[in-house]
Amino acid sequence: MVFTRLTMTGSRPTALLSALFFHLACALVLPAAHSQTLENGIDPRNLGKGGWIYVLNSATNRLGGNVPGVTGIPSLMSYYRNLGMQFIVVKAGNGPTNFNNNQFDSNLVAAAHLAGLKIFGYTRSYGTDILGEIDLACRVYDLGADGFVIDAEAEWESSHLGDRGPALALQLCQGIKARYPKKFLAHAPFPIISFHPTFPYKEFGFYCDAVMPQAYWKKIGVSPASMVFWMDKEWRNWQNSLTGIYTNAIKPIAPVAQAWNPSKTVITTRAEIMEYVNALKTDLNPPGKDGYKGVSFWRADLHTNDMWAAIADVSIGNPVAPVLVGQTQTVVRITSSVTNAGASNSTHVSSPVPNSIASSVSSNLLLTSLPAAAEPKNLPPATMHNVAATLISKELAPAAPVGANIPANRLPTNQTVSLPALKLGTHAPGQVSSVPGTNLPPQPVRPANPGTPSVQ
Repeated sequence: MVFTRLTMTGSRPTALLSALFFHLACALVLPAAHSQTLENGIDPRNLGKGGWIYVLNSATNRLGGNVPGVTGIPSLMSYYRNLGMQFIVVKAGNGPTNFNNNQFDSNLVAAAHLAGLKIFGYTRSYGTDILGEIDLACRVYDLGADGFVIDAEAEWESSHLGDRGPALALQLCQGIKARYPKKFLAHAPFPIISFHPTFPYKEFGFYCDAVMPQAYWKKIGVSPASMVFWMDKEWRNWQNSLTGIYTNAIKPIAPVAQAWNPSKTVITTRAEIMEYVNALKTDLNPPGKDGYKGVSFWRADLHTNDMWAAIADVSIGNPVAPVLVGQTQTVVRITSSVTNAGASNSTHVSSPVPNSIASSVSSNLLLTSLPAAAEPKNLPPATMHNVAATLISKELAPAAPVGANIPANRLPTNQTVSLPALKLGTHAPGQVSSVPGTNLPPQPVRPANPGTPSVQ
């Protein structure tokens, strides 16, 4: 996402026309005063943990050779889900053009949703074909994506667009929001605002729901904690400078963290990633009122063993139980009788939404997370739970093989549910056993040469 440059030619409108377009744009559509929960349950104030994928077939090929267990899209999504990810961001375009043989498609979206992940598309934005970029973003939404991220960088500064950048940024973001007003939209700019005085930060922020600064401390040359402190100062000063309608440009900040090595000798460590996320979480004076409740990591196929371990260990935001959206699924109703130290209690093994006793199970029978209120506490490894499951609906999804293990995806107790195949309306007993380490993700292998990123 960094430091590539593109030259362009063409006529420049006068400053008068740019100012006129700005006033017309602001009169057409005003964004909400502050970010709010959007379609598909996206809360810009609480995005949680996410990851970026540049070339999909590099990610599905063992995550660049680092994770042997990832050999396709389903295993990739399961790996992310087991790491505690809430969302992924996948390259969908380059400017207005679909990227890498349309790698961002409806099948990819379905696979992400099946694993309980939110999925956003992104494009490297150049500002030279605004209508084309609007159409690209809308095509991504049409495929079922939960959001879209505009990767706008040096090409949006005055050295490339002259004085047209602010008006074009308004046109781009307003055009997307006019067609999809309740879909999540973000932009991912440089983190140090004062270094880029001609970049249209406030114009992008005006219509976007969140900002995702590329906070690459190792590339910039500071410590992780210093990166957070510097970013705080820059964004707080910028926010305090805004007046009038542009106070609407103050949006939640969910930085993109460095999880790649700038060179063979400049190494990003596990400790640095953990230091960075901890600095975000413990920041006592963050810019804006929401604090930092979102972070993501660039990029999937360049993460080393150390980096994957750090990503697995960190968390941010307030966890929300995933909901399987718009997918063919098998639905079971699960109740259980839990015996622990002689006491028997009834609980729900899993639920896609709070206060619901129906558990959504995907076609590969991956259970969604259990609400915290129903989580059995302090269960010793030998404790067994009797489970009764009733299949209450079935839509095309195949039944699980007899004795199939169903990962409960609940790291606090590391439990696995084992249920036989069910027919519609039938009941079946099962058991849940608390076994340490059951759902821990596989350990990746550090690559011999992870390479240098080229975010486009």
